[in-house]
Amino acid sequence: MLQNTKAKKKSYALKTMADYHGKLLEVDFNGMLLNFNGKEFWTTLTGKFNVYNLLLVFGIAEELGFGSTFSNITVAPITDDHHYVFQGSQIPMIDVIQHDPSRNTFAHYWHTHADDMNAVSKETLLRVGKTMSALMFNPPIEIQP
Repeated sequence: MLQNTKAKKKSYALKTMADYHGKLLEVDFNGMLLNFNGKEFWTTLTGKFNVYNLLLVFGIAEELGFGSTFSNITVAPITDDHHYVFQGSQIPMIDVIQHDPSRNTFAHYWHTHADDMNAVSKETLLRVGKTMSALMFNPPIEIQP
């Protein structure tokens, strides 16, 4: 469907060459350490299916110019309230967490009285919203197993 358009075809894969290549570096009961195009990520998700999903989100964010939203850091596993919502409902979700490098955990105001709309970044909401909208309604990348 790219014929006669300005759209570009991009690919993502774990096993073959692709525009967005992912690699599973480590797996344990707490999650996985991943490398996507040279950037390392820790996720509490497990399983190759989730690696493909995260790689697709990463690729879309990069294509939209939001690559700086992802940090090239490895952090300790974080379990927050979304984990229990997912386990109880099995509703597919992605948990975007602001990381505070000085504390190696959540932002200092999370789950306090200061955790209100003043703490929400409009820029982050815009980036996450556009990335998720592109993922759901117009994915610009195709899978290459």
